[in-house]
Amino acid sequence: LHISVSRQAFQEAITPFFIISGVLMTYHGIRKDKIIYCFLSGIFFGIASASKWHGLFPWAVSAAAYLAAPWMIKDYKGDRHIVIRSLNTASAFVIIPITVYIASYMPWLNRGNSIGEFVNLQLWLAKYQHYHKGVSYSEQLLSHSAYQWFLRPVGWVEFVFHQGKGYLNIAMGNFLVWALTLPALYFSMKSWFRNKNFELGYVIAIFLMSY
Repeated sequence: LHISVSRQAFQEAITPFFIISGVLMTYHGIRKDKIIYCFLSGIFFGIASASKWHGLFPWAVSAAAYLAAPWMIKDYKGDRHIVIRSLNTASAFVIIPITVYIASYMPWLNRGNSIGEFVNLQLWLAKYQHYHKGVSYSEQLLSHSAYQWFLRPVGWVEFVFHQGKGYLNIAMGNFLVWALTLPALYFSMKSWFRNKNFELGYVIAIFLMSY
């Protein structure tokens, strides 16, 4: 049990690190008009998504932000050629992160698994994400829909059997952390509506896309 919990804590720490790194590199790539930063961003988003799939959402927003930046930033001095911009976006935010994502499976592929099995695994993971729920009786006892994270402390209960022994996992979200995002989001959106700041819009879009 302690190994399982420590793995979750480790995973939840490294994924945001790579997401934030990817967002930061995208920002510099846009503002400095240097594609190398976006290539680095693609690497970071590939690692983030290989760690946990919620890296996909800021990855998608960042790709859209880079593509649309010349027409969203007033007096933008970088490249505005749509074809070149599209090719750069495809290279930095499609080819590179997908390559990194697949590369993270190399130890698994080197064990004799085929590309076809890799594709089937990804399809299975997608279905698992869609249908996965907690134990039915814990779902009835402790409702934990995403919107409730902003309203009250939300608990989670899971019963696991491992090597003939039963384990009870009990967890609770940090309500203070979630609640503080609401005034931050309010003031950010208020400021954005007033001056249409690109950076604020970028951050707000990532938040809304993620949740």
